[in-house]
Amino acid sequence: MNILDRIPIVLWVISLLAIVIMFLIIFSGIISKPEYSKDTLKYFDEEFLERANSYSKSKLLLYAINNLIKWSLTVLFLFIAWDYLGHFSVIKALLFLGLFLLALQIITFPISYYRGFVLEKIFNLTNQSFNGWLIDYLKSFMVSFFVYLFLLGGLYLLLNHASRYWLILAIIVLIIFIVLGTYLYPLIIDPLFYKFEPLENRQIRSEIKTMAQKIGIGVEEIMIADASRRTMKSNAYFTGIGKSKKIVIYDNLLNNFSEDEALAVIAHEMGHWKKMHLFLQVVMASIGGIIVMFFIKLIINAMGIRTDFKSIIIAFLIFSLLSFIALPLQNYISRQFEKEADRISINLTQKPEVHIELMQKLAKSNLSNVEPNKVIKYILYSHPSIMERIKMAANFE
Repeated sequence: MNILDRIPIVLWVISLLAIVIMFLIIFSGIISKPEYSKDTLKYFDEEFLERANSYSKSKLLLYAINNLIKWSLTVLFLFIAWDYLGHFSVIKALLFLGLFLLALQIITFPISYYRGFVLEKIFNLTNQSFNGWLIDYLKSFMVSFFVYLFLLGGLYLLLNHASRYWLILAIIVLIIFIVLGTYLYPLIIDPLFYKFEPLENRQIRSEIKTMAQKIGIGVEEIMIADASRRTMKSNAYFTGIGKSKKIVIYDNLLNNFSEDEALAVIAHEMGHWKKMHLFLQVVMASIGGIIVMFFIKLIINAMGIRTDFKSIIIAFLIFSLLSFIALPLQNYISRQFEKEADRISINLTQKPEVHIELMQKLAKSNLSNVEPNKVIKYILYSHPSIMERIKMAANFE
């Protein structure tokens, strides 16, 4: 029986759905012409809008190409090597998996290079040299490489040595990994890319502490990340477990924005903690992981390849496709979280006009598509559009 005869209908449906969504992205975000409302033209000039649209289309095109190549290469690999991918020892499986992941990365490197470095240079959004970018790229690859090696290698181990309970054990391991990864990533991975120093500005420290007390959050540390060495973009985030939190602020935020604007960003992040959004995201990621594991079980059992190395490559493909298909729902929920955090930010600062100015500056520093096509927003945007956030602040009471 060849591979086509083995493919169950559910995998055909998943693949077709992913292709349809990708077609919608290409047509709506790349081919269609943007239309801007009068409100948008009130806050942003046409030169900026044209430049931001050009940047957005370029990123979308490269994103689509990168995903289509990865999916196509994975399917091509299965077709070519199907008869040779039988039952391997765990060590041999890890070796082949590592080679497969490395080959994918090498083939898609030109796209990553153009998207992550050349394009950012063209639009003046990065301060990095090629060597600096390459080092960061290799660090990111090594992190993802070992994550995939651990998760897929662990899955193969369970499939072959815990055949009766592999699904339950895999789900437990996955949930533990999601929880630990979410809370420990800023503590373990971020230091690979940034240097952190305590915030020295006493006035801003005092303001942050005051806001934190108002919202009922304990803040132990306020740190500055040297993001300006890499990017022109600005951000802030919270890390920590329990009541004590650490705030991390990009130095760009303090260097390029007013004190009120920086405090508005920090208040927004406080809103996420107040509403337990990080915890809810962990819960949703865990539920999503369980659903993916059930699909993997259904498909590899239907194909009769549970103990073969093929099962790991199929699992990789299913995870990639389902993660992509889930984006509209995942991002819809994320946008609701962001709206809540925006409202809390304005309530804390009581300065909606500062929020509007902040959105304008963030759009310009990040070269954001401020009024994206609705289809693109629903599928890919984890935040409300800039114009939605501006209108919310303008109508805030």
